Amino acid sequence: MDYKRAWKVRLIQIIVINIICGAFGIFVGNEMNEPVAGIVLWFFLSWGFGAAAATFTKNGDRVSEFVYNILEMFFFSVFATLSEGFSIFTAFILVIGMFKAMIGAIIVGAILIYEFFAYPITTIIYFVKSLQE
Repeated sequence: MDYKRAWKVRLIQIIVINIICGAFGIFVGNEMNEPVAGIVLWFFLSWGFGAAAATFTKNGDRVSEFVYNILEMFFFSVFATLSEGFSIFTAFILVIGMFKAMIGAIIVGAILIYEFFAYPITTIIYFVKSLQE
């Protein structure tokens, strides 16, 4: 793995996401007259969005394709039911499609939860290994 490139990409993500979430945190903190709430909002939003961005860029093709397939199955089953009229066959397609979409959403959620906690660790690893190369 090219850690210099990985660190460069991660640094750009961190900067952009922190600017956007920081501006949102400042806005909310000013509107609520709660500066601590704005800082906490900035911190957790930037961490969450950073973890999500890292998930879709690190394993981007696989995770993005998996999410695309989940949405495709969801919309296919709903539109098949709506276009065919209600019958036993379309109800079966709807139930199977919704079940597959639900299982897929659980898997994507587990991937995002794992990445949420691994995000700071992988960021440090990328930084340290990029200095060693």
